[in-house]
Amino acid sequence: MIAKVLEKNSIKEFIKYFIVSVASLICDTGIYLILGKFFGSYLLSAPIGYTAGLFVNYWLSIKWVFSYRKKLHYALEFIIFAIIGFFGMGVNEIFIYFGLFVFNFSPLVSKAIAAVFSFIVNFLGRKLILYTKWNHERFL
Repeated sequence: MIAKVLEKNSIKEFIKYFIVSVASLICDTGIYLILGKFFGSYLLSAPIGYTAGLFVNYWLSIKWVFSYRKKLHYALEFIIFAIIGFFGMGVNEIFIYFGLFVFNFSPLVSKAIAAVFSFIVNFLGRKLILYTKWNHERFL
């Protein structure tokens, strides 16, 4: 399974996904900071920003990042993409919570740390579940 992620094409996709994730993170973090100030709750604004970033990430991922896509209806693909993203959002919320309330980091530092870990969860999940062609005979 790790070999699939480390293939030459996967490294190129990882770099593209990183660039896409930066664009998504800018959208996510902007909304997180603005709504966090407005609502007075960064834990409330975090999932709203994260969801906006999810839409940006999906569109750019299918248009530019991944060279292989399973033949799924786009709605089903997005649902699976989003479910993986919600696992990443859970990671995001946990790291933001600990950053803000346990370590007393600023909202921006907490978000930056959370972004690293949710990026890893999201790339691996999406690459392995949605955007890798598996040779099923290997598993028989």
